[in-house]
Amino acid sequence: MWRRTAAACCVAAGIGLATASVATAKPTPLPAAATATASRPDTCPAAAQGRRIGAIRYTGLNATRPFVVDRARFQQLGHRFSCARYRLEEARLQGLDLFAVIRVTTTPMPQDQLAVTYHFLELPKYIVFPAVRRSDVYGWLVGPAVSFLNFLGRDIRLEAFLRSAVAPKPFVATELLFEASSPWIGRAVPVEYAMRVLRNQAFDAVKLFNESSWNARLSFFHRMTWRFRLIYAAEFTQVSPDPLNPTFDRASNPTPVPVVLNNQGDLVLGLSAGVLWDSRDRRVNPHSGLRFEATVGQYGGVLGGPANYQRVLFDHRSWLHVRWTPSQLTILHLSALARLRPGRMGVYDYYVVGGPNSLRSVAQSSELYGQSEVLGTAELRHELFDRRPFSLFGFHLYAGLQVVAGGDVALLWRPQDALNGPPRVASAVYGGLHVLLPGVDRVRFELGWHRDAQGRWQSGFSVGLFEKSRTQRLRHR
Repeated sequence: MWRRTAAACCVAAGIGLATASVATAKPTPLPAAATATASRPDTCPAAAQGRRIGAIRYTGLNATRPFVVDRARFQQLGHRFSCARYRLEEARLQGLDLFAVIRVTTTPMPQDQLAVTYHFLELPKYIVFPAVRRSDVYGWLVGPAVSFLNFLGRDIRLEAFLRSAVAPKPFVATELLFEASSPWIGRAVPVEYAMRVLRNQAFDAVKLFNESSWNARLSFFHRMTWRFRLIYAAEFTQVSPDPLNPTFDRASNPTPVPVVLNNQGDLVLGLSAGVLWDSRDRRVNPHSGLRFEATVGQYGGVLGGPANYQRVLFDHRSWLHVRWTPSQLTILHLSALARLRPGRMGVYDYYVVGGPNSLRSVAQSSELYGQSEVLGTAELRHELFDRRPFSLFGFHLYAGLQVVAGGDVALLWRPQDALNGPPRVASAVYGGLHVLLPGVDRVRFELGWHRDAQGRWQSGFSVGLFEKSRTQRLRHR
């Protein structure tokens, strides 16, 4: 089984081939392999190239602590100004998603030195808003939310959501979600963390049971070099039994199996570890680079609980671009996600595909579920403009716009298939517009087409938030 699992993983991975006078923290050293990038218009003050830096100052940091910028900065006091370093740090600062505008100016100093000043317009510290989410399982969910984009000025993001389904079936699901994340622990510990706690109360129309569950996950990404990280994660899932629907019994699954393995409910603990390579030019709306993650985990079994399965995960995301004009470029985005899970688990934990976060234009059905899955996407994005700043009600924001076209594919293995049988395969093509916004990365408006079981072409319109290669990982099964 493990040889088949490893082989399937290798195939899946191949699918996607405030003002400060001087910085107080040591700036990040420039990677030896780093070079200037042409993935956006050049804003570097070329006349400053090669001149020695005598002072570094910040303006506009009303909420953000200066050390947050220090950690992303490559220019160093006493060194010579470099446009290559500036382009790299500009991309890193944009990737923090804390600023609407980032600009640098230089002024002469005695002894042929320069004073380098970084000018910032900050995004709002927090936003209270009506949260809208499109779930592959439950449709549209709406409710109140609060998002602290820069908690305590330390680049900590805290978000809380309370949402209920409104369409197509109102109140079929209610979720309470809390998330916390930051690229650093404290001021200088190079460990990124992400915590997620989800309370879900819903009727699952594919698996036909009333779900009452808790799920929590804590992940650490330990930076060993500028691009390479070690991953450690812990997770638990608690699911209560549904006395009205104790078994999963459908035509596509002729042998009834229990939805929950334990009559008193399931509590499944999991531990995983892995590696991450991340060479993206920026974290939000990358134009070039590779993000590749591989992890192995154990769930239940020796950790306790009724389940006992392993999870092998490969997550590949890459971006390539061609620039046509100083303000327009075309990006090829490839992604492949493989989550292979041999072992024993409850039906509630099966993956289901269909919707804007997995397989666009395809509606969910009893046929599109599996214990293991591989999802792939190839997408062309023509960027009309990127990070155009504007103000709304006194808040500094930015927006961008992309025209996109691409295709999705999904492979699903059910328990009886093991991994040596043919998977269930579904695919779709799509096109649309992506509106780039702070806080949510992008809003995706897409029209897609796919063939149904009778070979007829069907169409569907979908709206999604964030990069699809991100949300397919965050799907609630």
